Amino acid sequence: MAATQAFREAVQNNDILSVRIMMKDSLLRDPSFREFSEMEAIAGHMSGLYENHDGTDLKYNPSAWNDDYMNELMVDMIYNFSHERIALLKKIIQHLHPYTKEEQEALRKHTENSDDKEIGITVGGVSGALIGYGAVKAVTASAVAAGVVGVPVGAVIGAAAGIAVAAIVKNNHQNGEK
Repeated sequence: MAATQAFREAVQNNDILSVRIMMKDSLLRDPSFREFSEMEAIAGHMSGLYENHDGTDLKYNPSAWNDDYMNELMVDMIYNFSHERIALLKKIIQHLHPYTKEEQEALRKHTENSDDKEIGITVGGVSGALIGYGAVKAVTASAVAAGVVGVPVGAVIGAAAGIAVAAIVKNNHQNGEK
């Protein structure tokens, strides 16, 4: 899956918050994390993109992993984009929402044959643009789509909600609000 033009522009404009949000979102969209790796190759040189871990206790025991914890880490990732948090989040996603070989193959084929490389797909086929432009619509659409592909609805709703919150935070930040 190719990095979008919007991502490349965010990197060019040194918009760290947008780059972090897009990279975070890619973790659920692409279970192979190839998109994240490509984005990292493009943005890895950005000063301030990665930070030292903030010291927050991370739960490395899989028995403590659930959708709520995954969503908490995804939100925290925006404000502390540390290698430790990202590595753990990848493990949690793979543990909580493993994709079957058939789902991985379908995703690969879809992304290779897609005419819409700018949007790509997310879990259940709901585009990242849909979530960005209409979080409320996306939560509903994601929940419906998730039932079709077997991904727990809570995970998709949580991810969509996290994206919506990140968008609101970004908007407030740009408007000088806290």
